[in-house]
Amino acid sequence: MAESVRGGARAAPVGTGAGVAGVGGGAGLGDAGVAGAGGGAWSGVEAGAGSAATAETGSDPLSETGVGGLDLRAAAREAWSSLPVLLLGSALVTLAALATVVASRAGLLVGAGVGLVSVAPTLMALIATSLKVLDGAQPALREHARDLRRLAPRAIGICAVPTLLANLTLNALLAHASGGGAVMLVPTALGATTTVLTGLGAVVSLPMRAGGTGPTGLRCWLLALHVLARSPVPFLAALVVGALGVWVSVTLSNGLFLLAPGPFALVLAAAWRVAPRVGGED
Repeated sequence: MAESVRGGARAAPVGTGAGVAGVGGGAGLGDAGVAGAGGGAWSGVEAGAGSAATAETGSDPLSETGVGGLDLRAAAREAWSSLPVLLLGSALVTLAALATVVASRAGLLVGAGVGLVSVAPTLMALIATSLKVLDGAQPALREHARDLRRLAPRAIGICAVPTLLANLTLNALLAHASGGGAVMLVPTALGATTTVLTGLGAVVSLPMRAGGTGPTGLRCWLLALHVLARSPVPFLAALVVGALGVWVSVTLSNGLFLLAPGPFALVLAAAWRVAPRVGGED
């Protein structure tokens, strides 16, 4: 009996140790489960945040090829696929500009009128085609011709304002040079200021009105200037691209004039796509 008691006493620590080990192992497994749950929850939060950012911006927030929600690689591919219609639209703008230069020999007013009814519609149609290309579409030549007819009144209405103000400013300057006195400097300064403002507003209004109906009249100009004030760099970049195209054409070869309006229209359309949206836009 004594040996049985001593054997039971010796077995008791073994059993107790096994029980403690079992409890510790269970606790360890529980900690592992908590850690796994915590890791899964954190991964879910990260994935959810990334998905939310992607859904909000329309692109991967870590992507280096997206600018303001615009995928530059995809835009370049679409532009390459639609190269024929873009080249045709660019050539039409150049031919219209050439007709304007020739008509200017008969007088500045004649040249301004020809440019208003030829350059403005062809340029706005090219911008409309560029907007469709950036949206992933592949517009056909027939669609470009339809946009040219449809958008002509809008283009003329937009470009008529800075064109008229520029002519009035030039007349005031010529009157001052002809002996009109210092009083003619006042309308000259006012005309130059309004010409620059409406010219910059037209740069924004052309893609705005080409991509949709948008506001008209004074609201159109106020909205255009508001968008330009909030995001001036993309639109100024489009003007720089256009000026570089003219400079390269003059410096290297006049044949490049046929290609110069294309990059300008694409950059201007991209500027409108990345511009901040405000109330009143369509």
